[in-house]
Parts: sequence; C-alpha cells; structure tokens
Amino acid sequence: MHKELHKIVLVEDSKTIARELKKQLHDFGYQVVSIFTCGEDFLEKERKLAYDFLIMDIILEGELNGVQTVQKLYQTKTVPVLFLTSTIDEDIIEKAKKLTPLGYLLKPYTPLQLRITFDMAISKWKIDEELKEHKEHLEEVVKERTKELQKAKEEAIQSEKLKTAFIHNISHEIRTPLNAIIGFAELLVNPKISEKKKTEFVKHIQNSTTSLLNLVDNVWQISHVQIGQIKPVISKTYINEILDSLYLKYKQEIYQNNKDVELKFVKFNSKKTYF
Repeated sequence: MHKELHKIVLVEDSKTIARELKKQLHDFGYQVVSIFTCGEDFLEKERKLAYDFLIMDIILEGELNGVQTVQKLYQTKTVPVLFLTSTIDEDIIEKAKKLTPLGYLLKPYTPLQLRITFDMAISKWKIDEELKEHKEHLEEVVKERTKELQKAKEEAIQSEKLKTAFIHNISHEIRTPLNAIIGFAELLVNPKISEKKKTEFVKHIQNSTTSLLNLVDNVWQISHVQIGQIKPVISKTYINEILDSLYLKYKQEIYQNNKDVELKFVKFNSKKTYF
C-alpha cells in the first residue's frame, strides 16, 4: 500500500509566507522539514532530504522559476507537488500543467482555502497511487497469465506431436499383422499350395490375429486411462523377466520362420549378453 504524506518541503521566496504556511500545515498535522527560497538551492540539497511532498512557489528568486525547478527535479525523480502561484501567465501555467501537479493554490489565500486545496491534493495523490498499484497488479496478472497461456500452448503443441507420433506408430503396428493376415489368406485359396503349407499359413494367420487383438486391447486400455475410466496401478516391475519373455518369444519366432536374423540383448545390471 502507498505511504502517508507527512513530511513536506516548501520552496517559497517570501519568508513571511513561508513561516505562515509552515504554521498552518503544522496545525493540519503535517511537518515542514525544509524551506528554500530559490530553486537552485533546493536542487542542490534535494538528494539529502527525506520528504514526501513538495509545495513549490512558481515565481522564485534566482534564474529558475518553480516550474523549471520541478522540470529539472523530474529528470531524476518524481514526487507529489502542489504549486503556489500569484501569476496568471498562461505560458507558465501551461508548462506547469504538463508536470501534472496535484493542484494549484492562488495567492493570497485563506487558511480554509489552503486546507481545502491541500486535502484535495492529498486525496488526488492517494487515488493516483491506488490506480498505479492496480495497474501494476493487473500488468503482473496479465504477464503471469500470458506465461501460463504460452506454457499451455507449448504443451498442447507437444501433446499434438505425441498424438501424431502415436497414431503413426499404431498404424504401422496394425498394418504389420493385417498384411500378414491378408497375405496368408490369399495364399490359402491357391490350389497349388499343399495342405501342410496351408496349415502353416493358418498358424501364421492365427498368430497375426492374436497380435492384432492384443494391440487393439492395449490401445483400448490406454484410451480409457487417458479419459480416467481406468486408473493405472503402480507396482514393481522386473524388467529382466520381461526381457527374458520377449527374448524367448522372438527367438522362437525366428527359429520357426528360418529367418537369418541375429537377436541380442543385454540385461539390466548384468554384463551377460544373450544371442
């Protein structure tokens, strides 16, 4: 939250007005920590000052008027400012407006006018600070939301790539047993094929059909896990036993089909290689 404005710096070339203004502000509950009569002196010592609010007379002694002094100050920092003025010079007033002060107090003024003007300036400052805080918060929310959306987009793209790769792999895995089924089925109707060969082809068709059913069943289970209808059960798995089973299965298949293929794998946590 924004801080309260209690410490005030006053830049006023009339010592009488400065004393009276300091007393009135003190009565309102504020503390005038420093008084300067010219802009140059204020700018020279400003960095060492601890203050919250600046009351600046527009017409000052020296080369810089109040507007020029605030312009130079705003090159390095911005503080809430209230202008005191007895001038109606439109050019100076227009330049002062560009600095967006919290208000103007026209000399001569009464204590009531000072109180009303100062209270309105403080209220305006609080509203501006709250708007600034809300804007900064909104910017942070938008920035964080943008990051979340970007992350979600990247995850969606990655998910789409994985789905495409999955479909491609499944299509390939389905096509392999289907091609075997179609190929051997066509051979079965060939009258030149012996009964022994036909029996062998039927076994191939049965094996391919079993493989295809297992594949479809696996896809079915994966799809139901993804939509939450099947909850995966996490348990210990012995990789070496699975590898042994796969090795025996494909070793037998190679032997039965007289394929010139070398099958080799190395067990986990084992230096032994199987051929």
